[in-house]
Amino acid sequence: MASPSAEYNFTGDVGELLSTTPSAADLLNTTAAVVADMLGGGVGNRSVAHGAAHARPMGRVFVLLVKVVYAIGIVGNACAIIALRRGERRVRNRKHLLLLTSLAANDLVALVGMMCAMLVGEHVPGVGSTRAYCATRVVLRV
Repeated sequence: MASPSAEYNFTGDVGELLSTTPSAADLLNTTAAVVADMLGGGVGNRSVAHGAAHARPMGRVFVLLVKVVYAIGIVGNACAIIALRRGERRVRNRKHLLLLTSLAANDLVALVGMMCAMLVGEHVPGVGSTRAYCATRVVLRV
């Protein structure tokens, strides 16, 4: 078996190695651009027209997947609240029931709000890039 130095050429200095290695910022920018292209969005100075995110098939699939997940969450939380309230008389620990119902209700409000915000951002041109829209999404997430 050959020694490691025979397999690899270790000649050269550290400065030469660092000058040919991309920086962390370069790697991050490249990765962000690739992910944005996969999802159908734009990064940095690129201008993205309204609806351009839906022009690519991957962007459409991602948006559809998010909508399906939101819908499943909304239906699931609504069913959980109904099931918890129906069995209310048979429960020994009322605090537990109250906390579970509150958790499901909070999640339901957040999901409905985020779904509405996403739909408004899709269908109303220009609103998705405003500061008020961003603030609304943050409030609805909490």
